[in-house]
Amino acid sequence: MYQKLIYTAWLLCLSYTLMGQHIETVSLKSKVLDQEREIMIYTPTGYEQFLHKYYHVVYVFDAQNREIFDYTHALLSLMGDPSREFIVVGIKAYLDTTQHYGRNNDFLPVLNSPLAQKRYGAYAGNADNFRSFIATEVIPYIKENYRTRGYRTAVGHSLGASFLLATVTQEPELFQNYLDISPNLAYDDQRLAKAILQFDFDQLPAHSFLYMSHADEGVHYWQHWKAPQEHVQAFLRDTLDSEKVTVAIENFPQENHRTTFPPSLQAACKQYLGQVYGQQENILLSTVEEVTIEVNVPNKKDELYIAGNQTGLGNWNPGKVRLEKISDYKRAITLKLQTPAQFKFTRGNWQTEAEVADGYMQNLIILPESGKKYEFEVIGYVDRM
Repeated sequence: MYQKLIYTAWLLCLSYTLMGQHIETVSLKSKVLDQEREIMIYTPTGYEQFLHKYYHVVYVFDAQNREIFDYTHALLSLMGDPSREFIVVGIKAYLDTTQHYGRNNDFLPVLNSPLAQKRYGAYAGNADNFRSFIATEVIPYIKENYRTRGYRTAVGHSLGASFLLATVTQEPELFQNYLDISPNLAYDDQRLAKAILQFDFDQLPAHSFLYMSHADEGVHYWQHWKAPQEHVQAFLRDTLDSEKVTVAIENFPQENHRTTFPPSLQAACKQYLGQVYGQQENILLSTVEEVTIEVNVPNKKDELYIAGNQTGLGNWNPGKVRLEKISDYKRAITLKLQTPAQFKFTRGNWQTEAEVADGYMQNLIILPESGKKYEFEVIGYVDRM
């Protein structure tokens, strides 16, 4: 009987986890590409329940390889915690009428060298349009339809990683974190490698992150990869001097071009979450917006305080900023805040932290808009549970 109860509880927990996560597929009619393009959107456990939470977004290229998309969102879920969760967007390559994925056409620019033209043939030349599709259609769609905030991260492998490195040099603010696994730096007479070596990395947003790894490419096969790979890695590791970007270079010579994706992504995420994520979380937009926060409380005697991530919120001091009593069960305060504003409510100390409807014990997050009123409901406190 005891074992049966344990097994039933395990099934319930598993069902909750699987039901809490959600993946949907959306078809976008792209004006830029004049094509129907599919994207997949993963939302983590609690997205539908915790309505006062906003998420950073990770964009995964080559998501027609479903294992790349699934491995990414699963890894981020396992490595993170409730305060470090992500929406993950998988961008699929176009499948033409001959059932051929046109990923090379998306990832490669118009090629100049005869050797590159011969190697890739008609499957090249659309990179600028594809980048525009991401910038003007995919990212706006995600921002419009999901609760997003903060820095955008991109994950690419092989030519997908090459496309991201080219994006660094051509549209550096499209993403802030670039996880580039086994990029081809040799195509078109080392065109990408030359662009990286000449690029001014101070154009990147502050606290950007650039990760690059390679496997055994250039050793037993694809020998033309070796020279540009070594030049670019040496430059990024030893020569680059920019306060804007944290660079991490790793090699996995025991892996091949395909098998390097799991260990590389795990290493990249570990370094990003450990070294850069916290710095990015502390960045506040310089603009200040005046907003009103109203809270319904369960007891008419409750004094309510707000504590959060900036001076107007008391810098996480739980007994510094008190809300005004508007009526028996309503408290309110008008504040000048920067984006993003993260906070919790208490009755004056962390032992009396409040539980908020549709927020539980999570940090509450708003992206302040001038003149807007934000409403919350306290349904309990830690010391009264």
